[in-house]
Amino acid sequence: MDPTFDIDGLDLDAVAPETPEALAQVVRACRASGQPLYWVGGGLSLGAGIPATVPGTVVHMTSLDRVIDYPARDMTITAQAGIRVSRLQEILARERQTLPLDIPWPDKATLGGVLACNVSGSRRLAHGTPRDFVIGLTVVDDNGKLTRSGGRVVKNVAGYDMAKLHVGAHGTLGPMAQVTLKVRPLPPVRAWLAIPLKAGMNEAAADRAHGCAARPVAFDLLALPGGPAAWTAMIGFEGEAPAVAWQVAKAKEEFRDLAHVQIIECQPNSVDAMATRLAERTDPQSGAVVALGCLPSRTAGLAARVLADMPGAVVHALPGSGVVRAVVPEGKDPRGLLPGWRDAAGPGGWARLARAPRPWRQADSMWGPARPEEAISAAIAREMDPDRIFNPNRMRHNTRLPDGKPS
Repeated sequence: MDPTFDIDGLDLDAVAPETPEALAQVVRACRASGQPLYWVGGGLSLGAGIPATVPGTVVHMTSLDRVIDYPARDMTITAQAGIRVSRLQEILARERQTLPLDIPWPDKATLGGVLACNVSGSRRLAHGTPRDFVIGLTVVDDNGKLTRSGGRVVKNVAGYDMAKLHVGAHGTLGPMAQVTLKVRPLPPVRAWLAIPLKAGMNEAAADRAHGCAARPVAFDLLALPGGPAAWTAMIGFEGEAPAVAWQVAKAKEEFRDLAHVQIIECQPNSVDAMATRLAERTDPQSGAVVALGCLPSRTAGLAARVLADMPGAVVHALPGSGVVRAVVPEGKDPRGLLPGWRDAAGPGGWARLARAPRPWRQADSMWGPARPEEAISAAIAREMDPDRIFNPNRMRHNTRLPDGKPS
């Protein structure tokens, strides 16, 4: 491993601790010198958040990749945070179990990175997001002490659920060393239907999916340049073979009148296709991606607005979850479109850059206008990382000035 690593143009010294204790020692040393720490897993989210401006130490987390405990009958697994998602899924599959999250680039993505960035995909409609699977967490606090919350059993209700604070915090509250997850049975059969939609039918398809008798585990709207229709609805099913066969037949019947051309039944092993197809349109370390959120009832309309304003974009919408993501076409700057998209998202909605070139990564474009709940986030960050040594400047609430002092 190279002794240095580039973070936002800063050529920084890099270390790769192999145990949680070694990770804690790194934190203690850097805390004593006041030096910031930047966590790197698979490197898939280096273009997210506000750019780093303060020199520090890069900590590669991928050497922390052991499975600590796997009582398969209890349907839980405890693993270190640097394990690759693909390897974790392979281990679970041996016991006919799975973590039902559709993660792009699973051969690169790490478990800790998925949790830190709260990454999820198509099947969140049925199974939820990463935070729904975390039941125990070991992290390193700002004093370099290993702290634990939750436990290794599902029925775990004592004390505050501190583990949830770290999910989606982008490493700003401390590094995750070890995670305990609940897992699910691996479904015997998985199937997808691809439905190229007639013009103007994306909102009707979303409404139809909401009341669909087939009860899909995933419903996506996808706009891919060069496809047979402007929008393709993707419907996912999983379960026992007879049930899935009935669901597929029922969905074909319910959506037939909305289809532009023939409904296609995809191969069962393409259940993760949506996350992969979106990711394959751009290298994970370059390009720009827009993320938007709204009420589920507004998702299809908001997705159509994004495509109309940004022709040629790859747009992936999850109407059941109120989430839209779009890969920005080369040469297009979407920053001027963000305010209009926020207005279109409606009350509580948001629009921001999920990944972007460094010059675009200002606080408002990456996180949107300040929201009232950010005051709570800032207060938590002040308590858990008062000196701003954990991924400083990644989020608005953990800003550290160029002279090294917390703002």
